[in-house]
Amino acid sequence: MANTKTQFPEGAIACEGRISVIEKAIVLVEEVDEDNNSLGVTDEFEKVFPDVPYTFDWFLGDSLTFEDFNTNVLPLTDILSSYRKQLGNTDASANGLIQYCEENYKEVIQQLKELLLGDVDNESRLVIGGEYGKAEFRWTEKVVAIPYLPDDHEDEKGRIWLFCNEPHELTMEAAPAPTLLAGFPDVEYPEGMEYYPYVPLRIGLPNIMEGSITDIPIQGEGLTMGMKESNQLGMPYGDKDDEATTIFLRQGQTYTAVGKLTNLSAKAKGGSDNGGGLFSMTFNEDAYKDFAEGQIYSLYIPFGEYKDGIFVKGSCEGYATLLVKIVPEYLTWQGTNTGEAWYNDANWHQSTKGELYIDPKGTDGTDAN
Repeated sequence: MANTKTQFPEGAIACEGRISVIEKAIVLVEEVDEDNNSLGVTDEFEKVFPDVPYTFDWFLGDSLTFEDFNTNVLPLTDILSSYRKQLGNTDASANGLIQYCEENYKEVIQQLKELLLGDVDNESRLVIGGEYGKAEFRWTEKVVAIPYLPDDHEDEKGRIWLFCNEPHELTMEAAPAPTLLAGFPDVEYPEGMEYYPYVPLRIGLPNIMEGSITDIPIQGEGLTMGMKESNQLGMPYGDKDDEATTIFLRQGQTYTAVGKLTNLSAKAKGGSDNGGGLFSMTFNEDAYKDFAEGQIYSLYIPFGEYKDGIFVKGSCEGYATLLVKIVPEYLTWQGTNTGEAWYNDANWHQSTKGELYIDPKGTDGTDAN
């Protein structure tokens, strides 16, 4: 069992994809009598064996996926076990594991990085646990807990305790997540588009430094509810609470607070109504330091479910993924006017001083950015 740190309204349950902290994975030990017969009573491992440390790593997925990965992609349990054994008093970390594998498992380092850090399209699937398995990840229905316990331990009565160190699947209570996609509701985006169905929001570092972006469009297509009675998405429950409206940037296994949601309202497409909606956000003062020009990032936008403007009790709250592409401040269209896609980067180039008439003669070919 695990203690989690989350902010849920009364009656709500965890939503798939919600950023949650496992504060402590609790291992239970069954009590036995002098003859090692079970007494049918359990207690926490650390109370029974206060001097014996333990922790967990976490694979986000079911046991079949884990076994397939472990057998056919890379020997994950062997790698993790050997890494943990050589740590000594050093804390485990994703970067530490990568460095260890660069020296000892070079042939699988790329697959391991993808598993640990993910990318714009994919979440990290392997999370390295801290003390007692403490970890932060997006809530999922199935996880595989990978334990690290001594093989055996002799207690004060001279009894030898044997511990199971095999990975095992856990089922987490989770509600289906509603979905939300940024983009114009009256535009049909092609399936072959890069990052489909996500449409990256193109902004520049000056936009982040200005501190806010308003009226970002939301598609009606791809917007779904977790609860049957819900008919719109809105601000998360308790929208005046700092934590509830926090927008996070994912960088590998780290979730960094970079801003706040200030407004959100959207509904699904239906009939002749394209649906969709708008949301607005602010950026923290130093948020621009976490972004670099030319890169794409995943932001997580909090939201709640509503029916006719009233929050649906017991509904799923979570985070929608917003891809953000940091573009130069000045861009010039170089496509034709025959319906070419504005979201195709090949149709733009960085503006010159001449194109913007920063050069009065309009001939200077120097980059204006």
